[in-house]
Amino acid sequence: MVAVSRRAAWAWIAIHAVLASLAAMRMAGAETDTSPEVFLSPDDPVRQRYMAFRRAFGDDPYLVVTGDPKGLRELEAVDKVLPLAPQRWLVRLSRRGPDAVDAVAEVCRANGAAFTGQPALRVALDREADAVGRQLMPVVIGAMALLLLIAYRSLSVTLAVLLTTGVGVLWGMAIVVAAPLNLVTVLLPVLLLALGTALCIHLVHAFRQTGDVQQMIRRTIRPCLITTITTAAGFGSFAFARIAPLKVLGVSMAAGILGMFILAFTLLPALITLFQPRPRDGLPIGHWLERVVPPVVRWRKTVLGTSAAVVAIAATFANTIPVETNALNYLPREHPLRVATEGLQDAGVGPTSIEFHLPALPPDLVYDTRELQKLGPPVRSVLSVATLPPNLFRGFLDPESKAVRLSVRCDYMGVEEYDKLLPQVLAIVDEEPTGDLPVVMTVQGELIATLLRSLAATTGVILLVLVIALRSLPLALLTLVPALIPLAVVVLVSALFEIPISIATVMVLAVTLGIVTDDSVHVVHAWRKGMPLRDVLHRVGTAVTETSMVITIGFAACMFTGFLPTRHFGLLTGVAMILALFADLVLFPALLGPADARRKMLSETPHAPA
Repeated sequence: MVAVSRRAAWAWIAIHAVLASLAAMRMAGAETDTSPEVFLSPDDPVRQRYMAFRRAFGDDPYLVVTGDPKGLRELEAVDKVLPLAPQRWLVRLSRRGPDAVDAVAEVCRANGAAFTGQPALRVALDREADAVGRQLMPVVIGAMALLLLIAYRSLSVTLAVLLTTGVGVLWGMAIVVAAPLNLVTVLLPVLLLALGTALCIHLVHAFRQTGDVQQMIRRTIRPCLITTITTAAGFGSFAFARIAPLKVLGVSMAAGILGMFILAFTLLPALITLFQPRPRDGLPIGHWLERVVPPVVRWRKTVLGTSAAVVAIAATFANTIPVETNALNYLPREHPLRVATEGLQDAGVGPTSIEFHLPALPPDLVYDTRELQKLGPPVRSVLSVATLPPNLFRGFLDPESKAVRLSVRCDYMGVEEYDKLLPQVLAIVDEEPTGDLPVVMTVQGELIATLLRSLAATTGVILLVLVIALRSLPLALLTLVPALIPLAVVVLVSALFEIPISIATVMVLAVTLGIVTDDSVHVVHAWRKGMPLRDVLHRVGTAVTETSMVITIGFAACMFTGFLPTRHFGLLTGVAMILALFADLVLFPALLGPADARRKMLSETPHAPA
């Protein structure tokens, strides 16, 4: 596993070059799909009901268009057009995808008309997801390269780390593209690049101290293995999520992080053996830490009391964090589709629908449609074969089974509004609902449960790993304590700034717990060797600070996307990583050991290297 000669180094490089080429080939042709059904597992009954509905009546490709009827005659040449009301049409797209939506959008723009609907929202979200990768990767790679150059003042070290993490990103993407990319899984390359760079920094830091590849590996392999497992556990906890993209991202990230560990201890040593770099100190991080941290740690009671107060305050605010259950709000406020949709909803247009798959034409269907219409907002209109002319039956009648479709057009809404509306609808139509809106509501309603399950699973797995690795339950529990500070601050920031729990931010707490525990492991590993605090700060603290900077930059880059959940994810994880540094280098030393052990750690006398 260790490259100790140039021949062995070339062999490892050749092996990884072949694997990277295979991964790149697998990535070719990857597509993005934000259709509602991809967010549920194939065996989910809600998804199965939705797919049966689509098999009977086709997709639900309807756009609502409003404007001057004379100018919009061109729409009839594009697709089927159904008059709903004066200056309002329901356009049934003949095909699915961005081209069909763009054709309608072009006609609308030429005539000053507005349009909205679920197909348009899908296309907008697909494009936002595609933009995430295109916008973030160049920024993150540039930031990583600059930080490495500043930290080590070595182009060969920077190149070795970026090549290693680049192959790891290819491995991770080769796993995730087994399913179409979506709003969640497009984050994988950015996250994996940041975490992989952070892992490599620990090895390079050890190489800078020893100048020997074998010593580098010997010093770092045990703590890095523990931290790899804890980070993988943070993401792997989402393997049990009911939301399918979170499950795919969790499994892919866990596998990618384990793969990055293999690369860090095979490819990176091989590249260092060939390049023979001489990394030098950049910023005097260790000296800054030695001057700042020990005086603060001496105020042990103040540090612990302040930390406990922050956690207590966060606990009181936890229930005030909103949950984002309206997919329209995933788009930026200034996005043209969101602006148009909100305006049309105010004008009484229903852009989405609750659908019913009725097994046969009920005799009282006309009566049902009238009763549904009486419900009022957020219900805007009701469509069925009882209300449509025969030439527009397509999409509402299954000629084989004689089943019919009842479409309740309504506004985009949150789970609470939906839960209030649904019983009223079911009192009139006693059938299981389906369609885009019920599927989206099912996914959004799972967010809180997913957050709690992932956090519990992450805590359990990490605790088990720490007990096995440290062979001490009290020390394992103590290693988890520093994570409470960044977790508490994330809760406070979310509550105070009303950042909602969404499809992306639901990951923040579990991921933060896994990453914060990583640095705690490196600190406790050095502490158990008997190092004084000043040695811990100089040796481990420098690497921990550099890795925290890398992860903060990588995650915070997500703030520059237009997709709001990704932007919020970047903000919250960036804040969490900054606070994690305080927790690991100040709070954790204040917690460790009895008074005499702390005095030893605070000793002015340098300890012999381990």
